[in-house]
Amino acid sequence: MPAPRNLALSALALIASLAVTEWSFAASFTYMALNTDGANPAYPAAANSHDQVVGVLRKGGAFVWASGNLTAVKGTRALYAINDSGVALGYAAKRRAFASYDTKTGTLTYVPISFCHARAGDSCVANGINSAGEVVGSELVGGGSVSALGFFWSDGAAQKILPPHEKQSDAVAINKAGDILIANPTPYVYHNVKFTEIYVPVSS
Repeated sequence: MPAPRNLALSALALIASLAVTEWSFAASFTYMALNTDGANPAYPAAANSHDQVVGVLRKGGAFVWASGNLTAVKGTRALYAINDSGVALGYAAKRRAFASYDTKTGTLTYVPISFCHARAGDSCVANGINSAGEVVGSELVGGGSVSALGFFWSDGAAQKILPPHEKQSDAVAINKAGDILIANPTPYVYHNVKFTEIYVPVSS
């Protein structure tokens, strides 16, 4: 069995190495402004592994930021998700569709969702996209002030996502395994046609 002194020295060496690692990691961060004029601040919503950032501008409209350049995207109010292929998704107001924006070609497309309402104020919004191009989002009734209904979209087909005993849902994210996060009103993970409720401990 190692002597106590040797154990203490080993512990000190480990602490020192962790301290150096932590300091090196912290020192590697750099911060860059998305836009610098201050006239129309940018609010980021998502980023991919290629340092592309999407979001919404204060004065309205979506943006894509890459390589130090911020580009406004006309035709959609906001972009909320982007995958590593550079496909960004967002909000297509007053349309039976969500917005898809290809950052490589600069093409904005409205992707139809058959069950989205066509009434004024109703809309569809895409909240998440994974590497396979699978999309999750929500139909917003009354602009979201009345209710929301989550959906899953893949290869041109969409299906509603509504947990049992719930009257509304909000699909906000999907990972590469196809796990879908439902955030409203009760949090669930949805996978293989199965809902698993996320229990949040209540502090006493």
